[in-house]
Amino acid sequence: MAGGLPNLLTLSRIAAIPVLIAVCHLPSPLGPWLSFALFAAAAATDGIAPAVTSAKVTSRNTIDVVFSEPVRLSPAGAPTGWTISGTDAAGLAVSAIAFDDPPSAATLTLDGNIADKTNPAVTVAYSGGNLEDLAGNGLAAYAAAAAGDGIAPTFTARATALDKITVTFSEGVTAAGTAGPAGWSISGG
Repeated sequence: MAGGLPNLLTLSRIAAIPVLIAVCHLPSPLGPWLSFALFAAAAATDGIAPAVTSAKVTSRNTIDVVFSEPVRLSPAGAPTGWTISGTDAAGLAVSAIAFDDPPSAATLTLDGNIADKTNPAVTVAYSGGNLEDLAGNGLAAYAAAAAGDGIAPTFTARATALDKITVTFSEGVTAAGTAGPAGWSISGG
């Protein structure tokens, strides 16, 4: 996130370096005191907790989460503090987390499958655990419905032999009911 507070603090500290050097050369007693004040202001740390800004179901066992700023596991290990609930995700838990680079987004892997629907009813909650920003502030509590992608899968079909047609779907799908030829028809010249 280019405009996030941690980046803004870093850029302001870099910009303060030439000013600090110039102020150090001012005559006493003004120079040392102004240098101290500028250094103290530049040393201010990030005190704002990161937050979850969105959660989206991306497959039957993964949810993508976006954070307000880069985060990390501390201590490293399995993620803690996450709760997955809802009529289409009852009893599921987060078993792993994989961060993007930079780590301002992550994929939560679940220990089971969400119901196979275009817009499943899933709530993602974080109540505190081992996620923090790079300054050590813990991730703020979060609870909201996770959006489904809302887009039904599409497919393409191609004859690969006289008696065989290969169907390719735009995303992962599962058979509702019995897998087989029921519900499919072939037409054309």
